Amino acid sequence: MSKKSLLHTIPPEIAQQGQVAIDRYLNQIQAEGTQKLFEAKVMLVGYGLVGKTSIIKKMLYNEFDEHEKITIGIKVDNWKFTHESENDFRINVWDFGGQEVNYPTHQFFLTKRSIYVKVWEHRQYSNLPNLAFFDYWLNIAKLYGDQSPIIVVQNKIDERYMGLPQQELQEVFGVHRFIDVSAKEGTGINDLKNLIERLAIELPHTGQDVPRSWFEIRRELEQHNENYISIYEYFDICKKHGLERDKALDLSDFFHDLGIFLHFKHTPLLHDLIFLKSDWTTNVVYRIMHNVKVQRAFGKFHYQILAEIWNDYPEERYPHFLALMQKFQMCLPLGDNEFLVPELLAADPPKYEWDYSDNVRFEFSYKFMPAGLMTQFIWRLFDMLEVYWKSGAVITYKETRLLVRIFIVERKVSFWLKGKNTEETLNFVRWEFDKIHRYLQNPLFKEMFPCNCSECTNSSEPAFYEYPQLRKYLQNKITEIRCPLSVEAISINRLLGKYNGGSAKTPLFEYIFRAAKKLQGLQKPLNLGLQENNRTTFIANELSNSDYIIKDQALWGQSESGKQAGEMDIKIENKNRETIAIIEAFNLKSFVQKTISTHIDKLINRYDANGLPENYILVYCENNYEENWDKYVRFVPTLKTDFKLTQFNPHYSSGFEVADIKTAKAVHLRNGSEVVVYHFFVKISSHPI
Repeated sequence: MSKKSLLHTIPPEIAQQGQVAIDRYLNQIQAEGTQKLFEAKVMLVGYGLVGKTSIIKKMLYNEFDEHEKITIGIKVDNWKFTHESENDFRINVWDFGGQEVNYPTHQFFLTKRSIYVKVWEHRQYSNLPNLAFFDYWLNIAKLYGDQSPIIVVQNKIDERYMGLPQQELQEVFGVHRFIDVSAKEGTGINDLKNLIERLAIELPHTGQDVPRSWFEIRRELEQHNENYISIYEYFDICKKHGLERDKALDLSDFFHDLGIFLHFKHTPLLHDLIFLKSDWTTNVVYRIMHNVKVQRAFGKFHYQILAEIWNDYPEERYPHFLALMQKFQMCLPLGDNEFLVPELLAADPPKYEWDYSDNVRFEFSYKFMPAGLMTQFIWRLFDMLEVYWKSGAVITYKETRLLVRIFIVERKVSFWLKGKNTEETLNFVRWEFDKIHRYLQNPLFKEMFPCNCSECTNSSEPAFYEYPQLRKYLQNKITEIRCPLSVEAISINRLLGKYNGGSAKTPLFEYIFRAAKKLQGLQKPLNLGLQENNRTTFIANELSNSDYIIKDQALWGQSESGKQAGEMDIKIENKNRETIAIIEAFNLKSFVQKTISTHIDKLINRYDANGLPENYILVYCENNYEENWDKYVRFVPTLKTDFKLTQFNPHYSSGFEVADIKTAKAVHLRNGSEVVVYHFFVKISSHPI
């Protein structure tokens, strides 16, 4: 078969990786042929003793447990049935714990091409606090499912039955079917099972052609009793079935997305492990979330308590489990072997001072407010926080203070800004929330501006205007609007100031600086060790979290002594997959001129073929920091490069300056255009353990 005729077989997970991965996949199919994929994932969700697990047991084993316990974390089960084409069809059932503390982690497992089953019982619908939960689950199914079918199941109808406004729920959330069951008596269980099987067959990916070797590799992996294996064991298994390392990594991405196993190949400490049992892996980290001592400490815990929480797990894997929690954005290292679970923070704020006079105000108003907004904000900006609690925080950014508060009932996030750079700070926080929104599958929201009339200016509850509406007035040459409270005429241009609704963006330099600062504080609690690759992969992860597309070549490479020529450390791309910058990083244990000149030569003369506007040198200095910096800034201008050095500023800061991160700016002339190389000199401990 020609490659063109096989294009329809390319899984989206492979297509997203670019042309090289696509070509490898098509070559593999041509070489060994294909086999059709008959597999689906079912998300079973619900809160409290609604009987989700009992429904599964009744469907699969015709069993009923009258004393069923609440699901903590995630449970994974499966069943098989014979498809009409005489192929075995596999259903993977993920039973999600519905406690609120779990909400921010759901996004890592809720996927498209799945079936969502929302289980409830009559007591919930009549209980006001749980109405929000019902709304939450249907909204996230709609957000993450990408038109995946949604089934709403009322359980325990043997005890009491209650009707739902089905037509409204179908119109708003696209619910496919409503089914009433009793796990205890078995009523409706076969109907539910048959419906799931039928919908699984109808999913778009059912019957997709994938290489035959993928099934052989999967069968061998399923025979392993271990909870995890090393990446090298996985490579050996793939090699037995004709897959070299590159193809094995393509398959790793595909299996990870299907939930067959978990592999976080771009995370330090985790890239060399394949977690074969997803439920075992996730429940390890959920133990901390549900530990009473951690909950009473409002999310703070010390490394020593892990021996109590994970007493039946190997101690040498504790750093890996902590790295997994950080990958899931469930905890933050605080230093001194202390950690924080943001979702367990106190609901009430600590004491803090705020002057509400003459503030710049801004709001996001949501149709549906997804869980995790504040958790994400704290996780991303922890290095800037003054104070923080479960629904709010105060940060300092470039001589400006910002107060952020989330109001769940009103479905809004409010901002107060005061200081010298309110405009820049507002753009910065909008850029951060833009990334958070996309991370949370783009919930619908409105940008709102407060009125600045005489009555509203210092009011705690001013009138607010929608930004699109204000722009529409201006486009129609209407320059004033009436305040609905004071009925004063308000200048729209004065109301908006310099805000133009464009896509705010923070400079790459700033994110690299912040990533380097985090590296200094976290290399010990993250157990990164002395390896250059681990440090650079940490930087790559931070930039990736900041919404840049990162190609981390160092991950599967070797250290400086064995690195292949032309193998750059980090390539940074924009959304159009265009390279915008390159980072070359290296350890500097002592001042060796050849080491420095080799890396600068690689970056300027070899890696940057097209003359990018900016590139970066990242030096991890382990000894004699001040002395080596002085030598470095004297030595760099003396180097001979293919492109003339026209400027060198050894005291460049761009508004950021700390004692143990120094930056220099070098300007080179290339084909008549100026290109910039920023040099970061990062003080880092040579004894991180």
